[in-house]
Amino acid sequence: QLEELIQHEKDHPEIICMVGYMRRYANGFMKCKELLKNDDRKIEYMRFRDIILEGDYYIHQTKQPFVPADIPADLIAESKKRRMEQIELALGKEASQQARTTYAMLTGLGCHTLSAVRELVGNPASIESVTVDGEHVVIVFRFADFLAVYEIVNDQDIVQFDAAIEIYQRSRHMMIKYETPYIRYQPQQFELTESTQTDTRTIVFGPDYHDPFENELIAFADCIQQMKKPKTTLSDSLEDLKLFKKIVEKIESQPEQVSFTNKRGIS
Repeated sequence: QLEELIQHEKDHPEIICMVGYMRRYANGFMKCKELLKNDDRKIEYMRFRDIILEGDYYIHQTKQPFVPADIPADLIAESKKRRMEQIELALGKEASQQARTTYAMLTGLGCHTLSAVRELVGNPASIESVTVDGEHVVIVFRFADFLAVYEIVNDQDIVQFDAAIEIYQRSRHMMIKYETPYIRYQPQQFELTESTQTDTRTIVFGPDYHDPFENELIAFADCIQQMKKPKTTLSDSLEDLKLFKKIVEKIESQPEQVSFTNKRGIS
């Protein structure tokens, strides 16, 4: 469907389309990108992660959401069925349960982190390894001249949202920390640590109370008013789907690592 939408976009250049990758509009992310652009220090290593739990735990401790009770059960069942059919279309009928679960995690959560990483350092040159156990996924990427590790865990019951991108440049370390999106206007921080032969200093940018969702919508409105393309285009997001397909192919090409366990019920 995304390829069809890209063609429609080409046929209708007067329409502005933007993909909702709000993390790429966070102020800490923008500061990190600026510092990388203005400094030619080599990246030695990267690690990024999404070790989270779902939003219900946060929402129930803050404000009960309004949940309509008039949606027929058969429509809910139909929605779940169609989701499974879409995953099957993407991966094929022979895809393993582990591949399907990992793909659902990547398209639902991992896309935000991996899309942000692509904007900072480009596409990975290769996928070195993918280790999986249900909703626990560890991926090692090789970029042009450094390694990077991505951890995605989506079955925790502790109220903690551990999502970050860390960049190591030998004498400098940068960390973009993301808070849960289920509570708005939380303080955001970006941390920079630099060392010389005689001194080490850490600068914390923030707290910054500009919400990434708000930043994203402001950027979208500006694109509409100025008739310009956003950075998070349909074609840009297609790169994520290509990467996810390669990750799933890597899983399927390896001997079964462990028996499949699915604690949260993603399938």
